[in-house]
Amino acid sequence: MRKRSGAILMKSIFSVLFLGSIILSLGADSPGSIPKPESGKSDSSVVPRQGKRISENVENGLVYDKATVKLEGTRTLHVPENAEVQFGDVPHVQIYMAKSLSFAGHPPAPIQLVHVRANMGMAMKIEGTTRHLATFGEWDTRREGTATLRVRIVVPKGITVERRGTHSGPESVAHSGTPGKQRAPSGGYWYGPRVPSEGWTAIAHEPDLARTLEKKAER
Repeated sequence: MRKRSGAILMKSIFSVLFLGSIILSLGADSPGSIPKPESGKSDSSVVPRQGKRISENVENGLVYDKATVKLEGTRTLHVPENAEVQFGDVPHVQIYMAKSLSFAGHPPAPIQLVHVRANMGMAMKIEGTTRHLATFGEWDTRREGTATLRVRIVVPKGITVERRGTHSGPESVAHSGTPGKQRAPSGGYWYGPRVPSEGWTAIAHEPDLARTLEKKAER
């Protein structure tokens, strides 16, 4: 009888230990837990501003992105007036962006650098052999701060470039009309349009780990 009771007790102990190990192993991935970043995994294209935050909801700083646009019959490019333009031996148009958030307000929901990346960018529109490149998502509250986009465009030789004052800033032609049907990024708060206007197409971009716009343009 004692042997049987001892065996039952040992089985109970092993069961408890086994269940405990399962719970501990699942704890890191449970919905309420915060996963630890993997060693060596960092995004050099995101540069948060150092120092004390005005609001815990706001993460000021810079995000660097890049994009490529195939010409496909384009002879003329209309680009933002304030864009840096460089001609080179490249097969396609190359766009480098520095997206900046400088905001001292208190938004009702977070504005993080991940939202800066998603909600701002370049859009294009084709009219015959002319291709328009314009910014979207920029804003200026006039008092608390701004979300701005600095752009460098590398253009293949032989393409005509014309600058347009309407192609950037909070009043950019790419987001001044009826919102397009593209799905807006989710999450966060934003004081400007999250998608280009109807007739414009957002240009796909990716992180610029080299932070190209930190370097001076080649002459």
